[in-house]
Amino acid sequence: MKFVGNQFEEEEIFLPELIGSAETVKVVIDEVLDPAIRAAGEEKETMGKVVIGTVESDVHSIGKDLVGSFLFSNGFEVYNLGVEVTADQFISKAEEIGADIIGLSSLLTMSMDFQKQVIDELKKRGLRDK
Repeated sequence: MKFVGNQFEEEEIFLPELIGSAETVKVVIDEVLDPAIRAAGEEKETMGKVVIGTVESDVHSIGKDLVGSFLFSNGFEVYNLGVEVTADQFISKAEEIGADIIGLSSLLTMSMDFQKQVIDELKKRGLRDK
């Protein structure tokens, strides 16, 4: 991924190739490396657990998926909840897995209020800035 990232930075490849490469790395890790590690009885070291998703009223996912792939390929455990994710869904998953980071994606101005809802709910439950 580092090589492909450098190619993207140098404008030798473009976003579709970058995303395709990240997806390929994820498939190899999910279908080859992780099963081999589990079969050997070893635990995979992780940089942390991340819950990501696109907030309610927004269905844009390319940026979120790209960030998720980069985090994953750099050692984070990523739980991608998809698009139109509610505050309760973000928080429930974060509590369930003991997330270190919650990533909220939003492209549309009208969906920014839903980001605030997640943040406000995290504050209310005493989970913000943990």
